[in-house]
Amino acid sequence: VDALPETKPKDGQFLLAYLPEMRQNCSDVYRADYKDFFLVRKQDGWVKVALPNHLEMKQFRIMGDKRGAHVIALCAEGVSVVAIKLKKIEVKVDGADVVDVRTLNDELSQCRLLVGEHDSFLWIAKPGGTGQFELEIKLNEPEELRITTILII
Repeated sequence: VDALPETKPKDGQFLLAYLPEMRQNCSDVYRADYKDFFLVRKQDGWVKVALPNHLEMKQFRIMGDKRGAHVIALCAEGVSVVAIKLKKIEVKVDGADVVDVRTLNDELSQCRLLVGEHDSFLWIAKPGGTGQFELEIKLNEPEELRITTILII
């Protein structure tokens, strides 16, 4: 799609993107301040995002949870068991490989629980860390991946 950004992500971070053709044409727009999805492209190699980000932690008064286990779900077309197993899409959480994904339910068919080498979809924040998780993704076969939602529960 021509409307997607052509620049390399800053500091290897996920790009936030939107498709202008999906917006209403309004002559009084001051600034487009909406983004619809995280964009991961094959050409960018490994890209990452820290979640929750610092603004989310401040806004929602999230304290770094160093003890609890969390479920991480990724919602995007193309993230499947086959794509993960065949390494078409490589995903890491805090440097640990995601080796499988599990579907949440039929209504959220694009959302997948990330499963680590420990054969569990539960992830534990790094001890002594900020309570954030670093999610890294690299595409080997699809040219792009549009991630609409990332959930940490």
